[in-house]
Amino acid sequence: MNKDIIYLNHGSTSFPKPPEVINAIVELMQTMDSCAKRASSEHQIKPDKGIAHARENIAEFFNIPSVDHIIFTLNATFAINQVLLGFIKNEDHVIYTDTEHNSVIRPLHYLQDCRHIELSRIPCDLKGELQLDVLPQLIKSNTKLIIVNHVSNVTGNINPIEDVIKIAQQFNVKVAVDASQSAGILPIDVEQINCDFLFVTGHKSLLGPFGIGLAYIRDTKCVDSVITGGTGTNSAPFFHPIVAPEKFEAGTPNYIGIAGLAAGIEYIKQQNLQTMFAHKQALNSKCLAGLKRFDRIKIYGTEDSEKKIPLISFSVNNMLPSHIGALLSDNYNIIVRTGLHCAPLIHKALKTFPNGTVRVSLGYSNTSEEIDHFLEAIERIITS
Repeated sequence: MNKDIIYLNHGSTSFPKPPEVINAIVELMQTMDSCAKRASSEHQIKPDKGIAHARENIAEFFNIPSVDHIIFTLNATFAINQVLLGFIKNEDHVIYTDTEHNSVIRPLHYLQDCRHIELSRIPCDLKGELQLDVLPQLIKSNTKLIIVNHVSNVTGNINPIEDVIKIAQQFNVKVAVDASQSAGILPIDVEQINCDFLFVTGHKSLLGPFGIGLAYIRDTKCVDSVITGGTGTNSAPFFHPIVAPEKFEAGTPNYIGIAGLAAGIEYIKQQNLQTMFAHKQALNSKCLAGLKRFDRIKIYGTEDSEKKIPLISFSVNNMLPSHIGALLSDNYNIIVRTGLHCAPLIHKALKTFPNGTVRVSLGYSNTSEEIDHFLEAIERIITS
C-alpha cells in the first residue's frame, strides 16, 4: 500500500502490521522444514514448540486456564460455525442480538432451516444500545445459547456482556461472546467475564495476518467437531481424536498465521494494551469533535466515550456513504469503510438501511496529522 495513503479502516483489518509480526512470519517460512506432530527428529520439532508457545501466549493474554481449550481456526467465522454447528441440536432455542455480524446471523438462520431451531433477538435502540430488559422474557425451557458480540463493528458500542452472562446463569444457559472487534483493543479475561465460548480473529486489532482465528471453549466435551481427518498423531484409528484441541484441529495447521498471531499479541503486551488504547481514543475524540462541527453529519452510537472503542460511524445528509468513501479514496487517498459492514440488523435499528454509514476505525499507527487531513477532506466533500 502507498505510504501516502491514510488508513482509517482498522475495524476491517489492521495495517500496517508491526515489523515484529512480519519478521516472525518470514523467519518461520525460512526455517520450517516439517509439520507439527509430523516430525521424526529433534531438528524438526520447531513447529510443535511454536504452536505450544502460541497457545501459552494466548492463554496468558485472555486468562484462559488451560491451553487445551484454545482451538485454532481459519478465522472468527469458522470458530463461530464450529461452535454453533457442533453445539446446537435439533429444535434448540438460541438468542442473539440486533448488533451481530453475518458470521453469526447466517449460521443461525442456516440452523433454523436445517435443524428447525428457534431464534429470538435482543433488540437495540436508535443509539445501538442493547435493550437487556427483554432478555429474561426471551429465555425458554429449550434455550441452549445466548450469543452476543462484545463490541459492535458498526457503532463501536461496548455491549454489556457481563450483564448478559449474569442473566443467562440464572437460567443455566451458556453464553458465547464474539470478540472479533474487541480483542486487542479491550482487556478480555475469560475467567472474570465467565463466558462459555469466545471467538477471536487474528488479523484485526491483534495485528496478526489473515487466515487465523481461535475459539475458546470452556467445556470441550459438549461440542462436536465439524471436521475430521489427520492430526499427525495416533494414525491407526479410523475415528478422529475426541480430546481437545486435536478434536477440533484436523489437517495441517496454519503455522504462518499462528506465528503471526503470537507475534502480534507479544507486540501488544510490549507496547501495553492500555497505552495503545489511550492513543487511539485520543485520536478518536479529536476526530469526533471535528465531525460534530458539521450540521449535515449524523453520528451513530452511544455518546458515552467510556462505552465505545475508537470507531465512528456517520452519515452525511443527502449523500450516499459509498459516494463519500469513493471521494475520500480517489481524491484524498483516505481509506474508510462504507455500507452495511456485514451487519444488516443494526443498520435497520439505526434507520441507516440499506445504504449504511461511513465508518472510521483507528489504529495504533494513526497520527493526529492524519486526523487533520481526514477532517479537511470531509469539509471539502460536504461543502463542495
